[in-house]
Amino acid sequence: MNMKNDVRKLTDGAMMAAIIGVVLLIDRQTAGLLQGTVLFLFPLPMVFFGAKYGWKNSWMVYASVLILAAILSTPATLALMACESFIGMLYGCGIHDQVDTKKLLIRTMVASVLTEVLTSLVFASFFGYDPMGEVQELENLFSQSASQMNMELPASMNIEQLIMSILMVSVVFTGILEAFILHLLSRLLFRRLHIHIPPNTPLSLYEPPKWSGYLAICCTVCFYYALSQFISSDVLKMAMEGIGMIGMIYLSFYGIVATVLYLSIHTHMNKLVLVLLALFIMMLTSGLLMSMLGFLYITTDMHRKMMQGGF
Repeated sequence: MNMKNDVRKLTDGAMMAAIIGVVLLIDRQTAGLLQGTVLFLFPLPMVFFGAKYGWKNSWMVYASVLILAAILSTPATLALMACESFIGMLYGCGIHDQVDTKKLLIRTMVASVLTEVLTSLVFASFFGYDPMGEVQELENLFSQSASQMNMELPASMNIEQLIMSILMVSVVFTGILEAFILHLLSRLLFRRLHIHIPPNTPLSLYEPPKWSGYLAICCTVCFYYALSQFISSDVLKMAMEGIGMIGMIYLSFYGIVATVLYLSIHTHMNKLVLVLLALFIMMLTSGLLMSMLGFLYITTDMHRKMMQGGF
């Protein structure tokens, strides 16, 4: 029996390494097309192997993947593959060790965000990015648009800092989104392969902690304060704008959840239509209405009343 298990383990490991090798070859022949479009799929082979065999057996496959990447691709792709494969191993081995889903998802998000920050900001030049060049281009575009529409910007507003803050926030949320997509795709893969996983908690039944709502509204206040007031420290101003945007996005997300949940209970419309309607309302109100609705949804008993049909 042990011999059969060892052979199956070696076969699965070789298969995962071969899949990654083929992906790297295709990516190299298409000048990095796969990296730019389906990067979130790169960790899946290590997710599968880690979920079946755990940390101890996954390191050998991980080392094989790195050797393949070193032979078949560029140094930048090697570094990226090391990060993405580790994220997949982190998630898969967490499933193998029966780690709580919330903790596992948070760990994966943290690892994914760190990867995005390192590849897009800290070592951007190594991976072929020029964030300051992008900021300059966006600043010129914004200035041209403002002049064409005869808009007068506040004297305290630093467009370059604001765009840089938006860039950093987008990098963070890209990492979070990639981790969430990996989570969904991995669970779909496990179901198809009949690997047992704990069921997900529906978003309509999840109640976020109340302290997160108060923290997010404080961050939102920081954002509007940084826009309207002169702050001598550029780093502090940029940090306040970035933190404030994260708070606004968090509150707006739960504002959309509240809108969709309320309308689905009272109208029985298609959920996709409801999401699009909530996004349209958020665009009309510049996100402020959805942020306030999200704050009330988190900090009051609105969720409980909706589920009981009394709201």
